[in-house]
Amino acid sequence: STPEHARDSIRAASLQLTPQEIARIDGAEFPTGP
Repeated sequence: STPEHARDSIRAASLQLTPQEIARIDGAEFPTGP
């Protein structure tokens, strides 16, 4: 999948996710730290 498609998938899924869950997904997809 393209990055754009991944963002679309996350955006669509976010309709059923809590901000905490979205943050967890973002962290897994785009790690920012050791």
